[in-house]
Amino acid sequence: MAVYRDRLSGVLLDTDESVMTWVDAAYWDGSNNVSRATNSEWLEQRLHKTRKGTYWVETISRIEYRPNSGELVSPAEALAWLLQNGYAGDELPDDLRALLPGVVA
Repeated sequence: MAVYRDRLSGVLLDTDESVMTWVDAAYWDGSNNVSRATNSEWLEQRLHKTRKGTYWVETISRIEYRPNSGELVSPAEALAWLLQNGYAGDELPDDLRALLPGVVA
C-alpha cells in the first residue's frame, strides 16, 4: 500500500483504491532494464485507475534522495502511456479504447 498526494490538485492517491493497475514495459539496453515510460533504469511507473474512473501514474524511484510519487493524468495521457508501454486491444479499458481514432464507442 502506498498513498501519495497529487502536487497540483492535492488529491490523495491510494494504490489500494485502484481497480486496475498496469505496469510499465522495460527493454534491455545491453546493461540494464530501462523503463519505456521513464526511459530510465532508476525510475519505473504504474498506471492506476480508480473506482471513479480517474487515472493516475505512480512513479517508483530507486534513487535514494528521490521519493516515490503519484500524479493525476487525463484519459488521453493514460491512453498514450498504455500505448507507449505496449498495451493494445482488449488490454485497454473501454473508456480509453473509445478515444482511439476510428473506434466507435
